[in-house]
Amino acid sequence: NKKGKEIIAISDRYNYIKESGKEGFRFEDEKTSGFLNNSSKRFIENDDWDYLLPFHNQYASFAEKKGRRTKWGLINIKGEEIINPNEDQPIVLFNHLYQYEKRGKWGYKDIEQEEIIKAKYEKVYPFIKEGAFVQEKGKWKYINNDGDIIKDHDIKHLLFEENENLIFNLITYNTPFNLNATLNSREL
Repeated sequence: NKKGKEIIAISDRYNYIKESGKEGFRFEDEKTSGFLNNSSKRFIENDDWDYLLPFHNQYASFAEKKGRRTKWGLINIKGEEIINPNEDQPIVLFNHLYQYEKRGKWGYKDIEQEEIIKAKYEKVYPFIKEGAFVQEKGKWKYINNDGDIIKDHDIKHLLFEENENLIFNLITYNTPFNLNATLNSREL
């Protein structure tokens, strides 16, 4: 913890332990992957999972190897599978939608795996606030949860970076900018 006190007794039984926000820690050992609480007790574990992302909005994405391919699913905070591992990308819900790829194009699905916004975009980024940036025919647009355009943008280069703790940056013209300030100050 911040005071330097050991909160999980590290031993040879874990191959991997990584902080996972207020939910505790992700772990891997020889046979199992899962989550530890802050008292080092396992509260979710599964022998089939090969990789876990941290919880975000009460859900965590997990991966399983199926032959030569890795497929992603989604669990809730109780460890119940909400989406079976059949997606090619990690599932992270923003505004109740996640990005998916189909035949080289991108769109959005909901937690029931219903296609909400058809896979027709070259690039898509997660929903932040009331919209998401999508690229179609080389042009960036800001769309709502129904796929309707809120605003066309003249942005030529837009890069979305996220780390495994789901902290993200949106970069335009290779210069970082504050998304909240941008969304609040610009008329989208």
